Amino acid sequence: MDNAKLSRLALILSGILAVTALAVSTLRSRATDAPPAAAPATAPQGDAAQLIAGLEAKLRTHPEDAEGWRNLGWAFFQTERFAEAASAYQKAAALAPNDAATWSALGEALTLAGPGTVPADAQAAFRRALGIAPKDPRARYFLAVADDLAGKHAQAIDGLFAVLADSSPSDSWYGSVREGIQRIADKNRIDVTARLSAVRPASPAAAAIPGPSPEQMRAASGMAPAQQQAMVDGMVQSLAAKLQADPKNPQGWMMLMRSYATLGRKSEAAAALAKAKAANPQAAADLDAAARTLGI
Repeated sequence: MDNAKLSRLALILSGILAVTALAVSTLRSRATDAPPAAAPATAPQGDAAQLIAGLEAKLRTHPEDAEGWRNLGWAFFQTERFAEAASAYQKAAALAPNDAATWSALGEALTLAGPGTVPADAQAAFRRALGIAPKDPRARYFLAVADDLAGKHAQAIDGLFAVLADSSPSDSWYGSVREGIQRIADKNRIDVTARLSAVRPASPAAAAIPGPSPEQMRAASGMAPAQQQAMVDGMVQSLAAKLQADPKNPQGWMMLMRSYATLGRKSEAAAALAKAKAANPQAAADLDAAARTLGI
């Protein structure tokens, strides 16, 4: 794929793939509680199913392909088949044990496939990631969550402050980590007012427009153009449906606005802005700021 097409794909994906899965951008917004238990496995539809089937077929003949296993793990993760994602990431990690992002992705998949905690095998994967990349924010975030769940609330707060110290206010997870610190502090009557006041606030518009992870770009760049477009369209539709069902998600609306704007669907971006403000009047200023950034 040429650089121009890859650049456009990155821009499109950046408006859609911020949350989940995502490598670094998959940090969760609930630091007081366990990450949510895995949703029931859902079968991928259309081109997503074809992508997974194609990767599985390739890996049957080339089981030594670590990159292929990483791509398959990513594809399963995007369709919320977290246990299968974990299995694929485990194979990738065994073949390429020095890749921190693979271990971190494995830890997240194991967490979301589990009972609503950060299980021991996930914690071990996160520690492997940190042994390779000591500042991996996803691994540090989930280990802080594990500390909080274990009753080590002050230690969890310290861990999250450390993530902020090595992050930018424009990073997609920055605001969520700040909010997580506040929730842990409020729940456990720990005063963090002075420490939080010394930390820069998140940049709402920029934080809602993060970049895609390396795994996402690796998988997408290997697709044919028609597959790429089908994947993007499907993810936009999925995000729009989720926001229709649960509209109280300003950052989700910002991501949908970015997706529409990047695809040149400005009228739909404007409609998304109107719906977002109606459902989230307290976030109207941030939504307007994002819209201005996107040229909506």
